[in-house]
Amino acid sequence: MARILVIDDEKPICTLCASALRVAGYKVLTANDGFEGVNLFRANPTDAVLVDLLMPHSGLQVIRVLRESYPDVPIIAMSGYGRRRLEFASGVGANRILSKPFAPDDLVALVDDLLDSGEKPKKPGPDTGH
Repeated sequence: MARILVIDDEKPICTLCASALRVAGYKVLTANDGFEGVNLFRANPTDAVLVDLLMPHSGLQVIRVLRESYPDVPIIAMSGYGRRRLEFASGVGANRILSKPFAPDDLVALVDDLLDSGEKPKKPGPDTGH
């Protein structure tokens, strides 16, 4: 059973993601900010990470830290604040992006596809200073 870490400061989103992923057969850990999420991952590495971009201890920073320390972990970035922010997350190392709001089935399909694909993690692009 694959393990997924969901990092989002909005507790209803964390609960929705965790519930949908558990129903699909995943074991799920949750964290409510980036700092907590990175520390939880370090203590309990998971098979993939789903991270919100706009939260305390930025999701972009979470992606950077995880890419540096755990270059092979698959990462899905999510945000409700526009495609541009999500595309930037791809540039810093997110494998996939997910726009909020989303249907639980779409989340599960994205996680399934990412884990089934064997896709290599994206290498971060040059630092743009953002």
